[in-house]
Amino acid sequence: MVEKNEKIPDQVYVTMSVVMFTLDEGELKIVLLERTKKPRSGMWALPGGYLMTNKSAEQTVQLKLFKKLGLVNVYLESIGVFSDPKRDPRWRAVNIAYVSAGLYHNIQKLSSYGEVKLFSLKKLPKMPFDHSDIVRYAYSILQKKMMDSNIAQFFLPRQFTLTQLQTVYDQIQGKTSDIRNFRKFIQRYVSLKSTGKQQQNVGHRPAMLYEFSTKNIDIDYYN
Repeated sequence: MVEKNEKIPDQVYVTMSVVMFTLDEGELKIVLLERTKKPRSGMWALPGGYLMTNKSAEQTVQLKLFKKLGLVNVYLESIGVFSDPKRDPRWRAVNIAYVSAGLYHNIQKLSSYGEVKLFSLKKLPKMPFDHSDIVRYAYSILQKKMMDSNIAQFFLPRQFTLTQLQTVYDQIQGKTSDIRNFRKFIQRYVSLKSTGKQQQNVGHRPAMLYEFSTKNIDIDYYN
């Protein structure tokens, strides 16, 4: 029931935005696209778009990522809705935000799309609308997920060393962990299993390779 004097917008646009994280030489980065249309043309923004009339939000996001970035079957998870009445100067727009992650050697191929670029999380450009707020929130979600899921797998090859895993944790958590303490954490980290294999063609003593075996992490190493 509509209350007296309550204003209902004639039309509400639904949009999606994706914060796609990757690690480039140990540095956490996100994918941004250069806007070619007004408003805010020329600014770097999160990939996404308007909800399609014949698609679900998830289907729309997957299709947008394929058309704009050439990406298919990527990890995606909705993290919230951004609905500030003034977030878009043109009209009433509600945004569904998603977090995503991928290997750098897959994402770096996006450079073939001229308007796409990777930006360090520490050196982000000024972004349109409320995209900066979305990025900050997505980063906080990513940090939490590092401790209660195997989201780290999306930053790593299928088989990896403990040093590579530690680099992912440290970069995303924004702090450097003690090697010995991290190894103790790994010993209790039941989601890992040894492959029985070692690194190949490296200029140092080859390290053992591991892979994820289960989904959940129930130990908060950084607390």
